[in-house]
Amino acid sequence: MKFGLFIVSFLVGSSQVSWGPVLFAQTAKLTGMAGKLVAVHDHYISVSNDQLTKTFQINAETKIWRGQDIALHQLHLGDDIGIQYRPFSNDEALAISIWANIDRWAGTITKVSGDRVQIARIDDHDDRDGKAIIIFDGPTIFNQGTRKDLEIGRFLEVVGLVLRKDQMQASRVLHIEKH
Repeated sequence: MKFGLFIVSFLVGSSQVSWGPVLFAQTAKLTGMAGKLVAVHDHYISVSNDQLTKTFQINAETKIWRGQDIALHQLHLGDDIGIQYRPFSNDEALAISIWANIDRWAGTITKVSGDRVQIARIDDHDDRDGKAIIIFDGPTIFNQGTRKDLEIGRFLEVVGLVLRKDQMQASRVLHIEKH
């Protein structure tokens, strides 16, 4: 589960982020989990992975991102979920941030067409992983380079919303290799 590895590594590295006021257990350390969304209710969700199923309370400060900020009811059963939470008892936790269907893809650009590029994907072990389409829109953030740098033969690394197995809506360009 590449998504889970990406999100867990992001969560571990994000403990310095200020998430605003939280009403429960201000001193409890933030932790993270990745898995599939198995239940959505008015004020909580349940996430399951190979080790456990855990339920998280949702409040007005919980940030939910699925390519953009969304409301709780816009999550779907089966979504790949990354969650940063604050435990406040043995069985209860407050969701601080939730990411749905987010992944990191990388590969060599093989085609450029309007608002999208095709890449020959490589996985986390530098093995070929097929071709994929990356779509760029107005909100896409370029940490490095610009749209003009999207050229055939360049290496591209992006984070975004997985639309299909082979298609992503880019939210952030992490790296574009320049010649």
